[in-house]
Amino acid sequence: MPARRDRTTDAGSRGVLRFDRFWRRPTASTPAAGLWLVPFSAADPVRTPRTLDRAAPAASPRPRVAPLMG
Repeated sequence: MPARRDRTTDAGSRGVLRFDRFWRRPTASTPAAGLWLVPFSAADPVRTPRTLDRAAPAASPRPRVAPLMG
């Protein structure tokens, strides 16, 4: 069984490269406000942004996952 991701970006962290490549494209092609159903709020910086807008074209995982599966 593979080790679980440790949710850090340290050099030895498992999964960090895959997550970085996965997340880089939508954040480069879509403004942050277009990715989230609840955008960032200075009044609630800990809990925002949240809820990825799955209807946004940049949030669709299909075009990004294929290159990672090789």
